Amino acid sequence: MLKYLYIIFLGTLMTTPLLAQKVHRAAKALSESKFEKALELFGEVLQKDSNSVPALVGYSKSQLVQNEFQKNTISLDVLQNCFSFLTRTKLVYESLSDEDNTFLRNELSIYSSYSLDSLLIGYTNLMWKDYITEERSIAKYEMFKFNYFVPNLTTTTSMVEDKLDKLYFDSVSKVNEIDAYNFYRNKFKNGIFVNDAKVKIILLEYNAALASSGTDKLNSFSIKYPNTKYTTQAKKEIEKREFDRAVADTGVYLLEKFILKYPQADQVKKARQIAEDRDYVVATSQNKANVYEWFLAKHPNTVHKNGLEDTIAQMYYEPTLKSNNKSEINTYLGKLQKFHPGNIIAAYIDSCNHKIYNLDYVEASTTSDLNVLIQFVSNYKSSNRPDVDFIRKKLFTVWEQYIIKNGTKPEKNGLVNFIDEFKEMDYPAFAKTIEASKQGLSKLVDSLRSQMVKHIIEQNDFYANIGDRLDRFSSLVASKIIITNETPNLEIFEKLKENASSNLTMVDFLKIFFTNISVSTISIESVLEDNNSILAITYQNKYSIVTKLLIWDYQSNTYKETGDLNTNNSICKAIVKRYGVTSFTNPYFTGTVNSKGQYEIKLYGYKKTDMSCCPSLVINLNYEVQANQLVPMGASGIYYSGGTMDEVPEKNNLIDIGNDITIDLIGKMVE
Repeated sequence: MLKYLYIIFLGTLMTTPLLAQKVHRAAKALSESKFEKALELFGEVLQKDSNSVPALVGYSKSQLVQNEFQKNTISLDVLQNCFSFLTRTKLVYESLSDEDNTFLRNELSIYSSYSLDSLLIGYTNLMWKDYITEERSIAKYEMFKFNYFVPNLTTTTSMVEDKLDKLYFDSVSKVNEIDAYNFYRNKFKNGIFVNDAKVKIILLEYNAALASSGTDKLNSFSIKYPNTKYTTQAKKEIEKREFDRAVADTGVYLLEKFILKYPQADQVKKARQIAEDRDYVVATSQNKANVYEWFLAKHPNTVHKNGLEDTIAQMYYEPTLKSNNKSEINTYLGKLQKFHPGNIIAAYIDSCNHKIYNLDYVEASTTSDLNVLIQFVSNYKSSNRPDVDFIRKKLFTVWEQYIIKNGTKPEKNGLVNFIDEFKEMDYPAFAKTIEASKQGLSKLVDSLRSQMVKHIIEQNDFYANIGDRLDRFSSLVASKIIITNETPNLEIFEKLKENASSNLTMVDFLKIFFTNISVSTISIESVLEDNNSILAITYQNKYSIVTKLLIWDYQSNTYKETGDLNTNNSICKAIVKRYGVTSFTNPYFTGTVNSKGQYEIKLYGYKKTDMSCCPSLVINLNYEVQANQLVPMGASGIYYSGGTMDEVPEKNNLIDIGNDITIDLIGKMVE
């Protein structure tokens, strides 16, 4: 046993130098481009020592250099073995002996682990170029990727990933199942064929929905994929199946539901027709007018329209006309007028109109109701119906008596329409109505006067309202009625003719409502302690300018129309006599009320010597309203003595009018 061990030990000692000599000889052969010799020698060393790093690296490098120079194809097994040799070497590279390091550096040009990486990249590229690019086995491809691939500029990571991506997609495409495509999408979330896989899944789901019965899966598909190219086809298929289901049912409910739910479906027109045909069968089987009307209301464009309208008209005709009920006949006539303009319908319409005329004539000939007569004449005056003229003559008499009897406000008695209706008649025929209308106009003016005064004082838009009501009466002017000087309210008519648009001022209205004066100016005072207001109207009479006060009493909501303010009163006469005054100015209201509730009126007095300059007297008259008349109660003022205020009245032996004087005192002065 000891002898055997000794022999082995001796053999080992002899083998080690021999192997070292072989690797050096192999490296020399490689440097001399004797590739086969180098490979043979490195191989013999590896047979003796499979862990010899110099042999592992030398053999691997020799294969690459030979390929580079001779362009020979190295078998895949050799390439893989050499890649493994270099990988094993890289793992122990940092712990190599100095002898092995020196050999690798000096004889094989391996200076660091990067040099080994360069050799590994060479083998990666050879395997990729000669074997892997055409490989179809995913297993072999993945073995290359995980065991023999080193990323580099020639064989990049994206090239390897894209190739593997395609192999997987080709594989799942052969399976062509939803789970297979989902497996691919999960494995390659950003893969080249992710969208293609999604399209394949959608197609498979569409085909599955299409193969199913009913519409549930198709509806689910449409909801899940609202914008795919198969969605439209799915919706079309849903519409087709729903239509087929509706047709298979015997009624119209499902058809109508289909039309409402799928208004754009290709089958809608056909569904409408089938529903109409089924409803028509029901209607004709019952053969009732109201059922036919129901059918026409539901199917207004049916081909049966004219025939059914003729039938409906015939069914209602006899019982309706026999009823002698004008309301029912009018309802029936309204129905006919909406039907088609056929000969049968036209005949029924003529019969209805004739029947209605007879009923209207009987009513008009037996009544004195103005509205009934007006309506009859309005309806038939342009027709060729008999006896219309008889009723029209009756209307004239009744209408005329109505206007005369009522004598009401013009806008309420129908006078304008009366004139228009009978305008071809001679003027004398209107005599009674003209007189009655004049009286009505006067009543209208009287009824409006109080509110007119109030609203003018309040300064609102009452003018237009009044103008509109009076303008309606102005149509008389354009008729055959001749307004003469004897006509009351002539001024109103003239004003209305001149102002057809009712753009009247407050002064214009005062002229209308106070016809005995010609208004020139107005003023409004609202300074009274009792909150009353005064409307002062100044106008020209035959002898002088005069002022009238209209006092609005808010408590009674009426106005008091007082007498005119003028100088023809006892106080002014006393002043004329006592002070030698020859003329006065027009009295005017100052807007002041004294403690006694008397209105202060101011005026000026002139002597002959004052005519070229200034008045001698400034006089304040105090008036009270008694029985709606202004009565002078006293006076006060300043005597100017020739127009200056500096001279004393006593030097002319005259009473100082600056002191209050009463009626009694004035009476004594006048005496």
